[in-house]
Amino acid sequence: MRYFIFFVGLVTVFTSCNLIDGRRIKGNGKITTKNYDLKGFNGIDIGGSKKIFLKQDSAFSVKIETDENLFDYLSVRVDNEQLKVSSKNSSWLSPSDEIKIFISMPSINEIDVNGASSISTENRISGDEKIIVKLGGASEGTLEFRAPVLDLKSTGASTLTVSGETRDVKSNASGASTINSFDLKSENSDVKATGASSIDLFSSVSLNANASGASNVNYKGNPSVKQNSSGASEIKKADR
Repeated sequence: MRYFIFFVGLVTVFTSCNLIDGRRIKGNGKITTKNYDLKGFNGIDIGGSKKIFLKQDSAFSVKIETDENLFDYLSVRVDNEQLKVSSKNSSWLSPSDEIKIFISMPSINEIDVNGASSISTENRISGDEKIIVKLGGASEGTLEFRAPVLDLKSTGASTLTVSGETRDVKSNASGASTINSFDLKSENSDVKATGASSIDLFSSVSLNANASGASNVNYKGNPSVKQNSSGASEIKKADR
């Protein structure tokens, strides 16, 4: 019995302290801001419960706000034209408040956010090429675009809300996820909702919609519609 109590005590001590190498690192409550001199990226790849503010601007800027002692355990780098932010050594960071990341960049081609993070755009993101957006792991996104082609993906109980304008959009929601895009004015839409997911969209010319596994697709506009639904799923025109 004594050995059991000793073991439980050790576990309690180790889980309540600041630990590294895949273990918990607790913020010290001293919130500070650090600027990173990083350039030459056109996409972002960020995970691990962070709050991201994205802005399109002529100059590059990366700023992170969190507990003073957590910066040593953050990896912030540019790799293959992607700004990547992650924890070092698989550390579990436990900040006293949300880790906030402020990013400005001239052009944006890809957004990849996961691990219960959130992202919002501070202005409309415009471009002449396709923009790819991936949300996963119970993340949230509120984004505004003006681009010829958008590729949207929401997985793992994530919620993606998109507004703006595009010509062609491809939307894929799976694993109890949602894509809200009634306010994204598109001409041609190709959408797929699976695993109790839902997609709301606006399309003016054509819509190719697939829904399965108790999923829903709701659309506005007057497109020509090609649809396929199964497994208690529904594809329907939304009320005005």
